Amino acid sequence: MKTKSLSIKVPIEVALKMSDDGTLNPMRLGEILLLNMNNPVYDQVKGISMNYTFKIDATLHKIIKLKAIELDLPINEFVCRLLNEYYRKKGVSL
Repeated sequence: MKTKSLSIKVPIEVALKMSDDGTLNPMRLGEILLLNMNNPVYDQVKGISMNYTFKIDATLHKIIKLKAIELDLPINEFVCRLLNEYYRKKGVSL
């Protein structure tokens, strides 16, 4: 399986929640991105954040990149906003 690296800035609140529920695992994170990438993304990520670099399947990376281009966003910004929305819906206060 070919992989590609992706570096993102994750708000501290989201990073803590990801650590607690095991979604810092790249396979789980890739699953979340794939299942939620057609959901609307809104606000730019603000506040204290941490950098997180992980590897995902090259095909998934390409799909996410094309969606980011469609929305006129850099891929890392798109992924950050997507994770923000996913965790906002799960009740994490951002």
